[in-house]
Amino acid sequence: MIIAAGDFATDSDALFGDFLALTGGICAAIYLLLGRHLRSKLSLLAYIFLCYSSAAMILWGTVLCLGLPVTGFDNRTIAAFWALAIVPQLIGHTSCNWSLKWFSAGLIAVSLLGEPVGATILGYILFDEGLTATKFIGGSLILSAICIAALSEKPSP
Repeated sequence: MIIAAGDFATDSDALFGDFLALTGGICAAIYLLLGRHLRSKLSLLAYIFLCYSSAAMILWGTVLCLGLPVTGFDNRTIAAFWALAIVPQLIGHTSCNWSLKWFSAGLIAVSLLGEPVGATILGYILFDEGLTATKFIGGSLILSAICIAALSEKPSP
């Protein structure tokens, strides 16, 4: 709420974005709970194949149904697509999917809250994005919550 507080003073598009973020959070929670259950039965490769191929089919279906362009991008955009596929997806999300076998879905969910904090820091460093006091306070609270959750995690049997 602290991070999104500024959106209440702006237009409805910002609040709609917050609604989409909340919806994404609910979907992520369901994904993690299902993942925790499935990872106890499936190897990491089988699990990520199931997840990533399903996601690819849904996304490609959406792109094709909406008639969005799939070609004509410049080299910088294509490089960004590949970077997004490799770093956050293959490295980041696969690491989270791996950890679902060993840690609770709650800890993984809380640790994923660090993504916007990291994105804010990268935006500040790479793109000279503003770092407001509310973002700093909210980010500090999120990082504190991650530490508390990690320290209170009980070992998985």
